[in-house]
Amino acid sequence: MLPDRFLDKISPEPNTGCWLWTAATNNQGYGVLTHTTDKKRVVLAHRFAFKSERGEIPEDRELDHLCRTPLCVNPSHLEPKTHGGNMQNSRSALKEFCANGHERTPENTYIRKDRSGSKQCRVCSVEANRQRYRPTGNPQNTRKTHCKRGHAFTPENTRWIRNHTARQCRACEVRVKENPHG
Repeated sequence: MLPDRFLDKISPEPNTGCWLWTAATNNQGYGVLTHTTDKKRVVLAHRFAFKSERGEIPEDRELDHLCRTPLCVNPSHLEPKTHGGNMQNSRSALKEFCANGHERTPENTYIRKDRSGSKQCRVCSVEANRQRYRPTGNPQNTRKTHCKRGHAFTPENTRWIRNHTARQCRACEVRVKENPHG
């Protein structure tokens, strides 16, 4: 049974059945309250409501707001789920388009196999990898006109290495091959 002190801080929403928390919230938009058992501590309002009305939350579970409203503390709108299960039902996971406007289809959506179980747009992932691994556009040694031994960097005397991000002097390369110890 929920205490009167708790019930004074909710506002029932008639259209959705949500019990909206009207008191303090944390930076993620969830209601919080100070609860005194053996010591004073801040607890999440929806967890307090669930424990009071429906019992303990299993240790490996977190509460999923079935109504998708973080301020809702109605115990019938809360369901214990794994973190991955909770993330699959999150607002961002239910969107029809990714942040860059690509349609979320089964063929274009990758569900991560790690603990988060989050969904990622394949097109965005491919583009991010292209950006991450592309040549920098500012190859090393491009300002230098000569190598450290004084040979000019000409098209005939220059060998590009590391996916066109650095260059090497061909004359020095030949010299090393002819006399590796000197």
